Amino acid sequence: MKSLTFALCISSLFLSITAAILPKLVIAYLALSAYVFLLYYLDKQRARNHGRRIPEAKLHLINLLGG
Repeated sequence: MKSLTFALCISSLFLSITAAILPKLVIAYLALSAYVFLLYYLDKQRARNHGRRIPEAKLHLINLLGG
């Protein structure tokens, strides 16, 4: 009975922490994805206009972070 109570306490703690953090993570992920999309779009426009491109290392690094 003690182990069941302990498991319920741990799972409720995990769920409460997840419920508090998950919406912020989703918003951060969507914002970063939009930022990466805009960077790639800007890079493509600069390529078409023979302008100065965004360094590939920067694009890959930001993409690796979650975008």
